[in-house]
Amino acid sequence: MKNWLFLLCGMALFWYGCGLGDAQKTMKLATEAAAKQDWKTVRELSEKRIHSVPTDKDAAVLLALALFHTESDKPASIDRAINCMRQVLTNENQRYDLYFIYGWILLNTGHFQEARIPLQTAYELHLKDPHNIGQDAQGLVKYALGRCCMMNGLYKDALKYYEQATKSTDFNDWSTLYNDIAFCHICQRDYGNAMNALKTALEKNNLSKQKAEKELLKNPDAPLYENPYEYILFLNTAVVTDYLSFPQYNPTNAAAFSAIRQAWYNSAESMVAAAAKASPNASQQQELNNLQRKINLRKAALAGTK
Repeated sequence: MKNWLFLLCGMALFWYGCGLGDAQKTMKLATEAAAKQDWKTVRELSEKRIHSVPTDKDAAVLLALALFHTESDKPASIDRAINCMRQVLTNENQRYDLYFIYGWILLNTGHFQEARIPLQTAYELHLKDPHNIGQDAQGLVKYALGRCCMMNGLYKDALKYYEQATKSTDFNDWSTLYNDIAFCHICQRDYGNAMNALKTALEKNNLSKQKAEKELLKNPDAPLYENPYEYILFLNTAVVTDYLSFPQYNPTNAAAFSAIRQAWYNSAESMVAAAAKASPNASQQQELNNLQRKINLRKAALAGTK
């Protein structure tokens, strides 16, 4: 997802006409720093500009993004970022990118219900000018709205936007998107379609790994493939396989899934353990360790049914 996050900055870097001289230089340096993801510098420069001109909308957008990227764990900073975007949107009501940034910040800081309106607005505005908006940006708007719906328990709506996102590059090759689609089907107890989506997610995940390995052979400095949500993909597959092993959920071939569910739980357990070991966050490590214990309990229960 990191590459697409550049759009959060890139879509916002349009000039309102900030003036000349030092002010223009400050904003130029701030936008260049944002392109490099140097959010500390972005914050310093945008703060400087806002101190001089509190009404500068470009500076407010950049400051909101900088606060989101550097201090998302600090409620006061996130409140300030949100207020910056609200002030900008007071006088800018036809720019989908600004609504998107506002909604994205809300969505990714746990304000799921509040995020729905700006993301819906961004979606509706971007449809008015699709020819001038890149596939990646279109996909990101649709994915964000889908995820917002999912987090609000609106699984049918989420599936609608997720399916639209799969029509955009590079989202059509993104395993996490199909994993989210599977999750929505799981929540609707539609385990057959959930498994179909998970098969696609696993396929896309493997293709991404193979592509990264080929790039690594050509260039030893190429980045390694990394999917921080891979353990969720394997766990979801194990859970859906488990459900499909019961005749009441799968009258046609429950036995076939019963034969492989233990193996999927074994894979999921390994993935969760690796994620816990790699995580630098103590709280997340604890959550993953608890998840691993739950998987072990389910494995023990399955072993007892043999």
